[in-house]
Amino acid sequence: MPGRRGWWRRVVAAMDRKTLLGQWSGECEAQSTYFVSAAGGRVRAIFRRHESTVVGWTVDGQALVRLNEAVWRGNTEVFGPGVYRVDPLTLAVHRLREKPARNGC
Repeated sequence: MPGRRGWWRRVVAAMDRKTLLGQWSGECEAQSTYFVSAAGGRVRAIFRRHESTVVGWTVDGQALVRLNEAVWRGNTEVFGPGVYRVDPLTLAVHRLREKPARNGC
């Protein structure tokens, strides 16, 4: 998270240039994604505390984010690995495709 050790690895502006989609690389190479206000710098986490990476933007202003690990609440998987469309205003998410299973690292 910004404010801790790390750096912005990738930042992509929305078509309207009002919102940035940023990928933060923290210690140990943990990647996470954030919406950043271009005007005031306000930062909002996407998939808080879960590894994710920037894909880009859709033409209708939705962010595309790859979630690299499942998000669990108790014994329930809330979001599986895959590529998600994320609304920058409401943070509503919709999975576009699943991440294919891989063997090993």
